[in-house]
Amino acid sequence: MQTAGDLGILTSVMKPEEFKSLVKTLSNVIDQRAKTTEMVIKAELRAEVNSLEERLSSEILAARAEAHADNMTLNANFVREIQRLKKRAANIEKHTGITDPTIN
Repeated sequence: MQTAGDLGILTSVMKPEEFKSLVKTLSNVIDQRAKTTEMVIKAELRAEVNSLEERLSSEILAARAEAHADNMTLNANFVREIQRLKKRAANIEKHTGITDPTIN
């Protein structure tokens, strides 16, 4: 870090125009460095966001596939239960002599 004494040495060695030119040049260098840093950070963030989007997309697809499989299993269980109940009702009707009122 510069002290006031260091700055005084610079201004005593350099002419005011040279000092202004140096400050302007350093200012431009700092601005360019800031822009470069900003671009690097933006690129890194963009890459991270893309990575997260891909991971989230794959997790969504996996969850959908799991939900679809669960739905298919539930449907199969439901159909089996309905078939079992129909068979049970038919057996009860057969053994008791009761007819199904929904059949003509």
